[in-house]
Amino acid sequence: MPKSTLPQKLALLCDAYDQGELPPDLQIEMAQFLIDLDLHNDLTQYQQLCDYFIAEGVCYEVGFAEDYDNLETFIPGFHD
Repeated sequence: MPKSTLPQKLALLCDAYDQGELPPDLQIEMAQFLIDLDLHNDLTQYQQLCDYFIAEGVCYEVGFAEDYDNLETFIPGFHD
């Protein structure tokens, strides 16, 4: 995905990060934005940063169950 198709705020954050000018608090904001839009796997140059922030607990990735009938796999006791 080219940066030209990103939301303007995200594109500005990414450009500043790429130039080494993005402070840590905005790096976290950028990473969370990428994760929320599910772009951290498409824009692979930011994937390692996003994965690191997730592992450190400063960003989070919310998973979702595609199969409602299989929620027992994700939430023990769901159907009780």
